[in-house]
Amino acid sequence: MPALGLDSPNFKFESENVVQRMGVLDTISLMLSWTLRKTMLAGFVVTLLVIVVFSFLFLLCGEGCFVYSDEFDYEAMFALSVHIYTTVGFGSVYPICITGQLLVVTEQYISVGVVSVLAALIVVQVMNPRATVRFAKYGLFSVTKEDDPCRLLVRLANTTRYPLEHCKAKFTCKLSRPPKGMPFPEVELPLMADTTAVLLPGSQWTLAHELVPDSPLEKVHDFDEDNDGKLSMEELEKAFPEIAWIDVQLSAFDTVYGSVVRFRHRYFLPDLISQAHFKDMIRTETRKTNADGKPGEVCFVTDHNLIDEYIREDGVRNSEYQHAPAADGSKSDTKQVQDDLDDQSLHGAQSPKGVSERVTPVPEPEMVGERSSRYLSV
Repeated sequence: MPALGLDSPNFKFESENVVQRMGVLDTISLMLSWTLRKTMLAGFVVTLLVIVVFSFLFLLCGEGCFVYSDEFDYEAMFALSVHIYTTVGFGSVYPICITGQLLVVTEQYISVGVVSVLAALIVVQVMNPRATVRFAKYGLFSVTKEDDPCRLLVRLANTTRYPLEHCKAKFTCKLSRPPKGMPFPEVELPLMADTTAVLLPGSQWTLAHELVPDSPLEKVHDFDEDNDGKLSMEELEKAFPEIAWIDVQLSAFDTVYGSVVRFRHRYFLPDLISQAHFKDMIRTETRKTNADGKPGEVCFVTDHNLIDEYIREDGVRNSEYQHAPAADGSKSDTKQVQDDLDDQSLHGAQSPKGVSERVTPVPEPEMVGERSSRYLSV
């Protein structure tokens, strides 16, 4: 059974009848979540709209309201509006009536506000930390040895061009039904190693949670029926209907921007693979050889094309499993189901894939002496 919870739904939470405030400052907070490209495009559209609107207003004031050197037409009023908005003021056209002068003051006041807000949004985007982390497409339930407990494995890699320091990871499991005595159906799954001092550029990190009797999943729901101190695959399968999704959260210190960044990735049941382990991403290459034939320089290469690769316990890789044809040239039912699942993932029907979602950081108390800055969700 390669994909767990294949028939299980993806859970979503929505709200209704929420009364939300939407003032001017709330609008600005909404724009802070925009990308730099969207911010620049919105600034250009608003600027052009203001210039065009005031061009028509100037034109409605009439010919006697302006002193001009050429003809009085829309082109002249458009040029006047551009001069006022950009605060250039060549003097080739200017108003002499009260209405025209009031329009000039109004347009310049609007231009100062628009340019100030646009500049602030661009500065926020430019100062936004650019750290990125890639999560593997699948989470794995793996048993490395016969006597070892089952482990939930998640792999990630630093795709930033510089190292990330003080990395700390956390697993959170959302339950599909609340257990007894728990008001909120959400538990934190402790990791075997939840911190690392430095995550070098391009390096990978595999996170693991052991499904032992001390696991919160076992505590909230008694899945260890035979009381042997570990969860077998059969017992684990009974636990899957209780799981809505698993969130993986990572916080790290961005060494370039001097701020704490956080990443999050969500795995639904169709994203969890049983009886498999990750294929090793690291290979060694001998770059130089000494005169005596011994290696003089050995390089450890991390291949990011293998971040989603896993090997099942029967030795079949996921790429071979998904695309291997049956004897009659058609795909088996199980293989076809896995292919359909991958197609849904590629079209975003299941959960976010690829580069992780970045969320708003907050200052970390353990980052003593380091500067923490806020940045917006992207």
